[in-house]
Amino acid sequence: MRRSLNTQHLQIVETTTKSLATICQRASLEDVTTEGTVRIRLADGSVHCAVLATEESDQALLVAIEAKKPVVVCVMEEEWVILGLLRDRLGLAPAGAIGPRVELEASDSLIIGCGEASIELHASGRIALRGHDVLVSSSGTAAIQGAAVRIN
Repeated sequence: MRRSLNTQHLQIVETTTKSLATICQRASLEDVTTEGTVRIRLADGSVHCAVLATEESDQALLVAIEAKKPVVVCVMEEEWVILGLLRDRLGLAPAGAIGPRVELEASDSLIIGCGEASIELHASGRIALRGHDVLVSSSGTAAIQGAAVRIN
């Protein structure tokens, strides 16, 4: 009895492993549709829309899509699912680094804040820099230019 139970268990494991191998596979990130859906390219060259099941930030995903990075995907309920980016080693960039350059764009205003400090950029060209203590430092010339410059 015990021997047949082990054989059954091995058959289940073997079947499950084969099933996962045919369902999960390597793909590459292709592009993003105008609606924001990520598309993947499978090894056979076919391109499919996919949903995301990864905790990567949108910015990190956009960088990865631009580089056509490899991902692991699977099929769930007849829908392709991106499980994560594939990497062969840990990155040497500091935690949170997502690329050599980051571009953020907003139609009206963009606010970057931390506690009581913030930088506000407005589409009109107005920039507001706020903080308890504000330090401006330069190893070269620090220039303040404007139609009128008011200090205090």
